[in-house]
Amino acid sequence: MNNTILGLHHITAISREPLRNYRFYTRALGLRLVLQTVAHNDPSTLRLYYGDENASPGSIVSFLILPRIHHGYPGAGVAKGLSFRVASGSSLHWDSEMKSKGVPFVNRIVKFGEECLEVKDPDGLAFELTGFGDTPAADHGASTKVQRLDSITLGIKSVTAVSDLLADIFGYRFSGREGNRHRFQTAVPGAESKIDLLEISKLQKYEIGGGNIVRIAFRASTPEALTELREKIAAKGFNPTAIIDQQYYRSFSFNGPDEILIKVATDLPGFAAGNSNKPEEEIALPALYEPRRAEIESALLTKLS
Repeated sequence: MNNTILGLHHITAISREPLRNYRFYTRALGLRLVLQTVAHNDPSTLRLYYGDENASPGSIVSFLILPRIHHGYPGAGVAKGLSFRVASGSSLHWDSEMKSKGVPFVNRIVKFGEECLEVKDPDGLAFELTGFGDTPAADHGASTKVQRLDSITLGIKSVTAVSDLLADIFGYRFSGREGNRHRFQTAVPGAESKIDLLEISKLQKYEIGGGNIVRIAFRASTPEALTELREKIAAKGFNPTAIIDQQYYRSFSFNGPDEILIKVATDLPGFAAGNSNKPEEEIALPALYEPRRAEIESALLTKLS
């Protein structure tokens, strides 16, 4: 059985204010709120998932809402940023869109030959829009929308251990180097997700907080592939959790090299399973928390609009 990782599934980050987070990702970036729920192990923590119109795995970014936490600082073994792929030719659209929405920290760079627009969200999470190319988009509607997650950048002390995991177990291949940045990408046609390893000998100590990416989730094609991948990871000396049914996907987690928090998840049943057509109006609760709905909703006191 082919148990190669298909690419990125979703990322999880921290935000301190739900309404500000919601307005930025739905209005400035144009993503859809696909799920409003709670952390699987903590019903007092709100969790928001955003993605494309179909809630496709590979387009999803999620946020744990922790209002009392301080601003975070990325260090060794954590993601220092991510990028979203957008339509070719939409550079001027996105430049104008970010400025019209008052988004700060907009900067243009070139990375591995591709133009990128650097942006920061309201919590200071750094990300890029990439894939512009040279051909103007045909219109400023669907063709300019964020398409999917394109890459994750990890700040690490040594490339070797992480690259071995990516190549030997996840099936990524080395595709290039720029300075201390080493790029790996999926060998699966059509998946096209990338992992950039940024080798930094002296990284500051990681302090978890607002604006931090705290976990990266990769896509396993089937439940059978998920089981095989877990066995391979355990055989490599890591200590994966049991496979857990998280209602929208089945998954396991483990601490990778440099203590990188990694999850592997299935595509199915998907983020739309049992979810409201208007997720901003109702919190979708895991079945074990449903009897406590009134209590949980009262404690969260969240209305997104």
